[in-house]
Amino acid sequence: MVTLALVGAGARGAAYARHAAASGRGRVVAVADPLAGRRARFPGAAPYAGWREPAALRYTPYTRVLKALLDSGRVGEIVSIQHLEPVGWWHQAHSYVRGNWRRTDEATFMLLAKSCHDLDWLVHLTGRRVTRVSSFGGLKHFRPENRPAGAAERCLDCAAEPGCPYSAKRLHLPLAGRDAWPVSVLTDDVSEEGVLAALRTHGSIDGDGEIVTLEGTPRP
Repeated sequence: MVTLALVGAGARGAAYARHAAASGRGRVVAVADPLAGRRARFPGAAPYAGWREPAALRYTPYTRVLKALLDSGRVGEIVSIQHLEPVGWWHQAHSYVRGNWRRTDEATFMLLAKSCHDLDWLVHLTGRRVTRVSSFGGLKHFRPENRPAGAAERCLDCAAEPGCPYSAKRLHLPLAGRDAWPVSVLTDDVSEEGVLAALRTHGSIDGDGEIVTLEGTPRP
């Protein structure tokens, strides 16, 4: 469940927030609105008359301390920053090779898909605006010539699946029945039957060795 800060508790904002709460996926913990009556629509949520106060609650205590140290000059002048966004091997395989963010023409490039929060955090810490961003990458390991001998089109039918570290069956089926990430982005039906159905159509490799999307469009 995600926690929500509602900025603007008018008809539309209140409707969206209540829908999120009714779905069981969200909980309003703060509400900002200049009208006290609208703030009162969400008992238990921290009330604010404007958006600036909750926005100052935006970063964690760790980040606020680090920001204060940098601004005070106690750690010296920032010359360069080395920042690592660790992407788990299973997350890389199932999200960015054959998952929802596998194609730039359907989603976005990986730097934005995975690291937009990192960029926002770095901008906050440095107090400087980004003037240029470069992103490089490509498929090296996940290529047709690296398929195991006798590999099938999908994990559910593959003889190599029991010993494969990228087995979609082993990674997703144990989470069946939980309406939570990452199964929830694989399918809306998170029952075991729903997950199995998704694994039979999602991110397979066709007979020509091309990775195929859910819609059947070859991946470049």
